[in-house]
Amino acid sequence: ALRIALAKVLFKEKPTFIFDESFAKCDDARLANILDALLVLSKDYQIVIFTCHEREERYLGDRCRTILLD
Repeated sequence: ALRIALAKVLFKEKPTFIFDESFAKCDDARLANILDALLVLSKDYQIVIFTCHEREERYLGDRCRTILLD
């Protein structure tokens, strides 16, 4: 949250937020809270989440665009 707030203050143009396996150690309840907050933030910012887990996709469902790599 601190990094997002700092980026919002430092950049004149809206940055893209990229998360790479940032939530791997979160339990399901914490992950849900984080993803809900990112969904709200995604109305104003582009957000990219890289993960090798399916939890994020299952939780977000059709509320986001998913690209699967083989």
